[in-house]
Amino acid sequence: MPCLTPRLAIESAAITGPVSMFFNDPSASENKSAEALGNALFENEKVEDWMGLYGNNVASIFFVTTAFLGLLSKASETRGAWSAGVINISSMSGQLRISENKFAYNSAKAANIQLTKIFATELALKKIPVRINAIAPGVYPSEMTGEQGTHTLPGKEASKIAQGLRPIPFDRSGK
Repeated sequence: MPCLTPRLAIESAAITGPVSMFFNDPSASENKSAEALGNALFENEKVEDWMGLYGNNVASIFFVTTAFLGLLSKASETRGAWSAGVINISSMSGQLRISENKFAYNSAKAANIQLTKIFATELALKKIPVRINAIAPGVYPSEMTGEQGTHTLPGKEASKIAQGLRPIPFDRSGK
């Protein structure tokens, strides 16, 4: 993979001409100009972090599911149709349309959810009797929320972490 830098984008534009369209979901409001925003986002991310998150949340699901598919299908034959299944753990963050300042995490969780849907559809179309589902938990005390070791988070804290996008029905985090 070539070394990516903001300068490379500028040099590419000098060769190919102006960029007429680019899709992105910045949501970092502290940067007023597109250039400042792009540089700030770029500087806060590492390719290795993205690859690690996608490896853990997408590639591992694909390879582990495919490795066990034959065994799962045999289990459904033995125990009854559709009795075997896979449950992928995702996150509500994968269903949001904003970054929550976690671009890699949120997009990896979205890919996790999409891969689950693809597997479920493909297996159903091929009449392979294995269920594939995903669970997308909301906010709960964890290393990522900075609250590991806490039994629950109060509603205000949970809503703050979720950035007020979803109401917290029980006025506390999951446990």
